[in-house]
Amino acid sequence: MYFSKRGERVALVIIGVLFLASSIFFISQVNEGNGITGAVIGVQEPQESSTLEQESIATPSLIESPLEEDSSVDSTFEENMDVVEEDMDSGLVDLQENIGTQAACGAWPCNCGDTVTASITMTTNLSNCVGNGLNVVADDITIDCDGYNLTGDGSGTDYGINMTSRNNVTIVNCNISDFGNAVLFSNTSNSFVRNSTINSSGNQNIWMEDDSSYNTVDNNVFLVGASYTFWIDNSSYNNITNNQMTTADPNFIYTRVGAHNNYVYNNVMVSGIITLDGAGNNTIYLNNITGNSQFGIVIGTTSSNNNITGNEIINTGSIAAIRVQSSNNTFDSNVLNNNTYNILSFMGPYVGNVFQHNIISYGTTGIADANGDDYSIFYNNTFVNISGNSIYVGGDNVNITNNTFFNLSGIGISVSNGENSSISGNNISGCGTAGIKLYQPSIFSVITNNYVSGCISGELSS
Repeated sequence: MYFSKRGERVALVIIGVLFLASSIFFISQVNEGNGITGAVIGVQEPQESSTLEQESIATPSLIESPLEEDSSVDSTFEENMDVVEEDMDSGLVDLQENIGTQAACGAWPCNCGDTVTASITMTTNLSNCVGNGLNVVADDITIDCDGYNLTGDGSGTDYGINMTSRNNVTIVNCNISDFGNAVLFSNTSNSFVRNSTINSSGNQNIWMEDDSSYNTVDNNVFLVGASYTFWIDNSSYNNITNNQMTTADPNFIYTRVGAHNNYVYNNVMVSGIITLDGAGNNTIYLNNITGNSQFGIVIGTTSSNNNITGNEIINTGSIAAIRVQSSNNTFDSNVLNNNTYNILSFMGPYVGNVFQHNIISYGTTGIADANGDDYSIFYNNTFVNISGNSIYVGGDNVNITNNTFFNLSGIGISVSNGENSSISGNNISGCGTAGIKLYQPSIFSVITNNYVSGCISGELSS
């Protein structure tokens, strides 16, 4: 009996040790992340030929190993990375494509949509931007593209460079293309866009709005694509100088209500139009405009006290080199050649426009007042080879003085339905019908000291 109880105790101790060893092995397997089978924890009945040691390292049967699950994920991940690398090699993936990050950028490289916080110089292209290219959020900085490209995706109403509520920002040496609007000035002053090539795919190449003032856009090349090269809305004292528009756009500059005291100087436009609409005290000086099918310069409604000086407008086609739809503007020393109507005052009557020192050659009409403008002045203009009326007026108190006319096929000066006009000191040499023609009831007009030769008649009233 003693040995029998002792044997039972020994057997219990051995069983306890084995159980403790199994527990320790179980804990170590869990800590190492390995799955533990039901056989170890007593869920599955052991086979007769199995031992405890074999059961503890048996292949999992009820709980799958997390490591085996991860291996399939790793395999898929590696396959996907192989595809990405192949796409990158083939150019299908552009790491610079805009995803609207709006991150701050104080040094190059920047990503599409970043906010520029300091002066930067580009050293690579920034391409395929979906949304804005760069957003300027600091004053007194320069974005120097150094000849690199800033391009959009050719859709939308985004901006290549967005300057909103900024001061003294310079954009230089850029190639900007395929944005809805290339550069935005909004409530921005004393800033510059220069020495750049710009080709918007949508609305405007340069958009100035919301009281943007004292900005300069100079020495740039604008390509075809945008509806307007410049759109200037409620913005004044801006300088548009020495730019070239090399291919046809519908409008070179369009100014709207509140665009005053802007200076447009020495720009070259192929098929461009400069339009002032509700804009006053602007200077349009020494610009060259050729080949537009409609107009060269339009002075639209409520646009007064503008100075249109020294411009050359050639071959504008079927309508007019300069169309006038407002009062009190000055047209001085312009050279107009081979336009159907060289200057046409349209949908008046208007008051107080001055036409002086202009050289007008070829075309159907020199200067025509179609609606009876009053107090107009025509002084020291030269007309050559005009086939119709060189000067045609229909208003009251008109002054036509010291003008010169050569080789006309039509009439030098025609006055219709006007009163109290003064026609003096004009030299008319060669005309098809009459040097001066008065249509009834043109009354109380003073005609004196005019020289007429080579015409069928000198003065003809009808």
